[in-house]
Amino acid sequence: MLGLALSACGASTAERQAAESPVADAAEAPQDDASDAVTAALDEVSGRYDGAQLSLAAYDVAAGRSYAYHPDTWSYEASVVKIPIALSVLRQAKEQGGRLGDHQKDLMSQSVVYSDNAATQQLFLGLGDTQRSVTGDLPGSAADTSGITDYQDPQAAEVLNTTYEKLGVRRTRSQGSWGDDRTWAQDQVQIMRGIAEGVDWVEADDLDYLRSLMTPDDSSQNWGGGVMSGKEVVGRKVTDVSVKNGWLPEDTGAWHITSSAVVTVGEDAKAA
Repeated sequence: MLGLALSACGASTAERQAAESPVADAAEAPQDDASDAVTAALDEVSGRYDGAQLSLAAYDVAAGRSYAYHPDTWSYEASVVKIPIALSVLRQAKEQGGRLGDHQKDLMSQSVVYSDNAATQQLFLGLGDTQRSVTGDLPGSAADTSGITDYQDPQAAEVLNTTYEKLGVRRTRSQGSWGDDRTWAQDQVQIMRGIAEGVDWVEADDLDYLRSLMTPDDSSQNWGGGVMSGKEVVGRKVTDVSVKNGWLPEDTGAWHITSSAVVTVGEDAKAA
């Protein structure tokens, strides 16, 4: 399971937001002895690009080992938020005794596979309308934002933030919208652990559907964690990759680039 955050702007430190963690906190797992070599390699990569800020967090699910590089460097969520939004839709469906409708599945597919922003916006706004969240009766289609008049939705943000809390995410929070909030690599690891290990507040079949969408097949998803598909790690083949990438430019021309993934090596060894 891999939580990776890349930022092309200056680093920033924010206060940690305490939250109970039903998913064990990756930051509390012991560091591996090989971390010095990884740090040296990342230092070398960072040195190639003047002004770039790199942060990386990883957690080996099978071994219970974690690694963090510049954990206080933040990036904007951009499109990686589409996974917790999808998890929020799935959570609402289970809580209200419903299942995903065909329209919701179409929106989720467009949002996750092709990183479609209009589809994501409809899913997000649907979180603030519980009837629409269950029935999938959202305005417009994945390519149409007609009927959506307000990008800000405090109620939807509250639902999303509850999902973050359930995942054990400590610092990342929606301030009323999606995509333009800060995130940290260790928070992304917590989200990916939910994808890898499962959560009891989402139906197993629905979570499997979300995993099936997180493929590195589309060109928007075959970089970052997506490059691990088909590779070998210490002589063992990578058998599966679930990934979500995101990117967001600033007015200055700087880019925030983020990639989060679950990488399965061999039969069942997963790293986040």
